[in-house]
Amino acid sequence: MWGGYLNNSFILSKIEWVGTMGFSVYLLHDPILAIVWKYVVTPMNLPFYWMQTIVELVFGVIASVIVAMIFYKLIELPCHQLSKLIVKKLK
Repeated sequence: MWGGYLNNSFILSKIEWVGTMGFSVYLLHDPILAIVWKYVVTPMNLPFYWMQTIVELVFGVIASVIVAMIFYKLIELPCHQLSKLIVKKLK
């Protein structure tokens, strides 16, 4: 049943992207959510907690993914490449 659906290259590329970005998002989501709460949600003075939560989730998820993509490109990927180079030179 799922085989035909998951063979779609578009779906597989999205699943691969989530796996690639997953560690960066995991590392960065908590501090990003804290920053969003302090500098975006709190100054808005929203009257209900559920409104605050929705604003934090929307802005927090978007910011977390954007920062994670930047972190992956600038930090994580070069570190992976460096580690492969070191292993190759040690062999």
